[in-house]
Amino acid sequence: MRITGLLLCLVCVYTAGVSARQPAVPLETWAGRQQLPATRYELRWEKFPAGEPTPHDDRAFTGTGLVILDAAGGRTRVDQDERLRFKNRPGQLNRVRQSVRYDGQEQTCFFKMEPAANAAEEPAGVKVAVGVWGGSMHWPDEFAPLAWAHGLVVPSGGPQIGPFPTAWWPTSERFRPAGTDVIDGRPCAVLRDATAAEGVTATLHVDAADGAVLRTSRVRAGGSTQVVAVTYRDTPHGRLPAGWEVTNTRPGQPPAVEAKVTVSAARFDPPAADDFRVALRPGMYVERQGQTWSVGPEGVQVPLESSEGERPTLMARALAVVGPIGFLGLVMAACLVVGLLALRRRVRATS
Repeated sequence: MRITGLLLCLVCVYTAGVSARQPAVPLETWAGRQQLPATRYELRWEKFPAGEPTPHDDRAFTGTGLVILDAAGGRTRVDQDERLRFKNRPGQLNRVRQSVRYDGQEQTCFFKMEPAANAAEEPAGVKVAVGVWGGSMHWPDEFAPLAWAHGLVVPSGGPQIGPFPTAWWPTSERFRPAGTDVIDGRPCAVLRDATAAEGVTATLHVDAADGAVLRTSRVRAGGSTQVVAVTYRDTPHGRLPAGWEVTNTRPGQPPAVEAKVTVSAARFDPPAADDFRVALRPGMYVERQGQTWSVGPEGVQVPLESSEGERPTLMARALAVVGPIGFLGLVMAACLVVGLLALRRRVRATS
């Protein structure tokens, strides 16, 4: 009898241990997606702001984009080109173009907004910011489903947190087991984000078989909910996103689709190093470490202060004057003037 009881206890302990370990498997499988090859995604989307046109209305805001994710190589790129209206200018359709690129060492990015009716094919007068990851612009977290597909997740502190991609790795400290579920016939582990803001319950449904994030939800204390539902397609490198839909639900109101994104193509051609840096063209400006340069013919960068049409600074004028005699000559001349003034004061004092 005692032996039977002991065996039952051991079975219970073993079963409990296995159950405790099972939720960790989808997290490990999800993180394993970081070994996917670099993937180039071509996107198009529609946005339906609250109070604005509903889905299938031709007034919906539209956009196209390109995202390259190379988690194993620590490189990424996001280009956006969309047409939007803003509340302060509801009658004007704007074309907004921006790009964030990171080559593993340095981030280059730009932002350009102008009336859509006057926008040239290539934006003019663009200022390209060069610096560290997340320095002046950050990776747009609206494309988070693509990061999830590559075993990454936007840090709880925001997409500007680096280094990329190690700061984007999902961890068991952040994502806690919260049960299981089935989505479209696929068993999922439900993981709860322990770093969600106070009053917000954030969960992810991770496919138990391949680590794909199928759905995320954020439920606020007041009852409002945001759900991101991701669909997948088969590729030579496993299942990758075919698109996703963002739906908001407010208490007492029916669900409203906020955005619908379609992945029109996913390619696995090895990207070139230049794909992760903004190409400089004449007429652009470069901002690096607080200094601004203008880009001239053949990509030559000239300090903005001495570029054509700009007045030279006082220091530039002084250096131009003393150039022939050199800086040491200027110092000696200044010392001579100071000495003569001191001598003159002494003579006046004794007279």
